[in-house]
Order: sequence, then C-alpha cells, then structure tokens
Amino acid sequence: MKFMIKNTQGSGLVKALLVMILGAAGVVGYLKWKKLKDEEAERSRPVSFAQKFETALQQLQSTDLVVGTGAEAHRGEKVTIHYVGKLPDGTVFDSSRSRNQPVSFPLGVAQALPGWDHGIEGMKAGGKRKIEVPPFLAYGETGVAGLVPPDTTVTFEIELLKVGVADDPITKKNIEIEKKAAADAKLAEAGRLKNGLQTKRNPAPPVKAKPARTVKPQAIAKPQKTSKSAPASKPSPSPKPKKKKK
Repeated sequence: MKFMIKNTQGSGLVKALLVMILGAAGVVGYLKWKKLKDEEAERSRPVSFAQKFETALQQLQSTDLVVGTGAEAHRGEKVTIHYVGKLPDGTVFDSSRSRNQPVSFPLGVAQALPGWDHGIEGMKAGGKRKIEVPPFLAYGETGVAGLVPPDTTVTFEIELLKVGVADDPITKKNIEIEKKAAADAKLAEAGRLKNGLQTKRNPAPPVKAKPARTVKPQAIAKPQKTSKSAPASKPSPSPKPKKKKK
C-alpha cells in the first residue's frame, strides 16, 4: 500500500514537470513566432522617400586618392570633371576620359547624379576621389539597359579639373536666393544672441504684483416692517329725510 502511494506521488511530480516543460516550450515557440511576424511586418512596411534618401547617403562612400590644392567645390558652383564609371566586377561602363570630353555642371542642383552632387562636394580642384554610389543615388531599380544592371552599386573615379561660377541664369538666381537666405539666417541668429546677452546683462526688473482687490459682500437688505394700517372708519350714517308739513 505504501509503495502504491509513493508510486502515485512520483508519477504526479513527473506529470507536473512535463506540464512545466511543455508550457515553457510553448512560450518560447510563441515568442519566436511573434518575432518572425514583427520582422515580416517591418519589411513589408512602406518606406518613405526621405528614409530611402537618408539610408543611401549613409551608404555613400568616398575616398580621396589625391587631395587637390585649388578652389573647393561647393553647392551651386560650376564644376568640370573627368570620370570613369565601373561596375562591381571592375567593368568600365562609361568614361569621359576615353572620349576626352570633360563634363561640366552646377553642383547640387539636380543636373547630375545625386551621388555626384554629394560625393564631389568638398573636393578641391586638382584632386581625385573614388566614390561608391548606392543604386538609390545612381541608376536606381531600373539601371541602364545594356550598361548597368538594376539595383547596382557603381563606383566612379572623379578628377576635379576646375571650380567656377555657374553661368546659367536659373542656377545663378538659385544661388543668390540661397545666399540671401543664409545671410538672413545669420542675422537672425546674431540678433537672438545679442538679445540674449542684453537680457543677461540688464535683466528686466521684477514686476510687483498688485494686491487683488477684495470685494466686500453687499449687505442684504432687510425687509422693512410694514406699519399696521389704521382700522377703516365706519361710514357716518346718512341724515334721515325730513317730513314735509301739510
């Protein structure tokens, strides 16, 4: 009898352990399934243009092969370059050198590849730079038929020949607008700083708060005592008519 009781208790413990193990396995399996679902939802979520652009800028890589000594290229200025474009396997798909025709364009005004606008900025004339441009800043999802496959990161070897002033009227106007906006922003910032310093040196005197006016409660009018009216006088009896003598 004692052996049967002990055996029953042992089997109960085994069952409890099995239930705990199965429960833990179920929780782990659910967590893995939920993680996979969350990752799938994150991948399927639409990405905005701004997010793609920021990600592509982070992927853009540049290496100076030769540091130039001439004028530095800034946005809006006209640059003249030689370039050699290569695929990831080293195949040259385009080259201005082979044609001996340098390319000129205003920098940063969407008249060239976005990868060029951001990769060439900061170079100095006479310098050479290697830039690795992700698809979003190069030829995108479509590529170039017969030259660049879709979604391909391309490499350009850039030689900056000259930095000058943009000569087309639209670019000139845009540059003037940007310079004026930058100057206005600097003036506004200087004004804010100046006002801040003056406020620190000559702080405004504290304003004394006037005591609040207390409104006295109006006295409640007491009901006036009504005087007792005198009792109405009785009407005097009318005189009796006199009898006529015959």
